Formats: sequence, structure tokens, C-alpha cells
Amino acid sequence: MRRGVISFLFIAIAVAVFFVWTRPGLGEITELRAEKAAINDVLSDSRELQEIRDRLLTQYNSIPAADLTRLSNSLPDSAEETKLMVQVSKIAQSSGVLLESFQTKEIATKIGTASDKQYDEVDLQISFTASYEALISFLQTMEKSLRLMDINEISFSAGDENSYSVSLKAKAYFKKD
Repeated sequence: MRRGVISFLFIAIAVAVFFVWTRPGLGEITELRAEKAAINDVLSDSRELQEIRDRLLTQYNSIPAADLTRLSNSLPDSAEETKLMVQVSKIAQSSGVLLESFQTKEIATKIGTASDKQYDEVDLQISFTASYEALISFLQTMEKSLRLMDINEISFSAGDENSYSVSLKAKAYFKKD
């Protein structure tokens, strides 16, 4: 009988030690396992993102340099008003148009408005004198230009014989910083 009481006493002490000392540690182990699972999920997502990045970088590096240059010319990193003026001036000269004035104005983004656009705009106002044929040639060349531009408004009035005074408003685009 004495052995039975001692055995029962040891079992009772073992159960008490489990509930007093070991059980709180089990809760911590459960929390650590959950944290480990969350970290493994983040690590897995990170590996997937690295694979996507590597795949996109490989695709980007496979683009020929000439195409990248053309893309950069069509949507430059900044407004580059001087280059834009030179480009329009060359188009005017090759079309037989006499350029009279060229004005630019960068459109300011309104404060407090979130914009999803990844580009900004520059307003252009161009005045010139041209014959009808030269005007058509100028507009066709502007249309085929690599630089992204939208002609918003065009007005003209008759001048001398076969000569028109033309005012043109347009927008050119460039990447946001």
C-alpha cells in the first residue's frame, strides 16, 4: 500500500509540475511556431518576388539599346524644353515653316490631389507662318515624331497670298520624378 501511495504522490507531483511549469512554456512554443510559419510565408513571398524581378530584369536586358533610346526619346525623363524647341524648330525648317514664337509652360500638379499618372505634361504654344502645303507637311511630321505630343488647338488666319498665320497649342509628355 505504501508503494501505491508513493506512486500516486509522484504522479500527482508530475501533473502539478506539468501544469505549473511546463504548460506556460507550451503556449510560448505555440506562439513561436505561428511566428515561424509567418516568417516562412514572408520568405516564400520574397523568393517569388526575387524570381519575378530576375525574370523582368532578363526581359529588360534583352531589349536592344536602339529601342531603349527610341523609348527614352518618346517619353524623356524631364521636360527638356530646349530639346523640344530644337526638335520643333527642325521640323518647322524641314517643312518650310517660318517659326515665329515658341513658348512652354510646365503644368503643375495640384496640391492635395493624388495622381495615378506616371507622367507630367508641358504646354506648348507655337506660332508660325506657312503655306497650306507647308502646314500639312509640318503637322504630318509632328504626328510621326518620336516625342509624344498631342495637338489640342490650331487656329489660322489668311495672310499674304498662299500664306497663313498659324497658332498651335499642344502638350508634350515626360516621366514623373
